[in-house]
Amino acid sequence: MKAWAILPHVALIMFVPIFCCILLGHFLDGIFGTEVLFLIIFIFLGVGAAFRSLYVFCMRFSEKSEKDDDKHKTLDIKKITGKR
Repeated sequence: MKAWAILPHVALIMFVPIFCCILLGHFLDGIFGTEVLFLIIFIFLGVGAAFRSLYVFCMRFSEKSEKDDDKHKTLDIKKITGKR
């Protein structure tokens, strides 16, 4: 259920850097009079930034999930054995 809850966040993590870099590349192409040079460069930079952000987010989410799982496992064992 948690995976479905983070789906909109993941979509934003991917969309925002790519979209911003496309706009910046198009803007710079207009200023310098190049056809698509900056657009192509910034598309690659945007995709790279998006995947890096996604990787960092997934690693943090994974670490948090593992900590929560360990905490719940410990609580379950304590409940079963009756020890505190």
